[in-house]
Amino acid sequence: MVVSAITTILVLRGIYRAYFGPPVITIINDSPYEVSEVVLQGDPFVKIVGRIPIGARKTIVVHPLGESGLKMQFVANGRRVAKDDLVYIESSGGYCVTLRVDEQLEIRPVADGLFCFAVQRVV
Repeated sequence: MVVSAITTILVLRGIYRAYFGPPVITIINDSPYEVSEVVLQGDPFVKIVGRIPIGARKTIVVHPLGESGLKMQFVANGRRVAKDDLVYIESSGGYCVTLRVDEQLEIRPVADGLFCFAVQRVV
């Protein structure tokens, strides 16, 4: 009985966190180059993502302190690229953002819903 109640509480907490937890950022590399030294920055976090091969994507959970903008920078084909104020995120609330690196190495936010279910928030 007690184990069942604890299990139920943990499952419900996991579901809640998967919907309303910290922001989940997905980066898609649609450029003809591998992007390396990828870094996401917000208030007060810096998340080193590393490299993303051509045609690949990476999903990262970030932990801003309240309201924050989002900056991304990377190196591709010997060129350093950075863009600030990509999107607005908050520390909780289920924000999901997709950023696309296009053929010209421009970083473009892709329209996402405000909320999404993301298992990455739970683990």
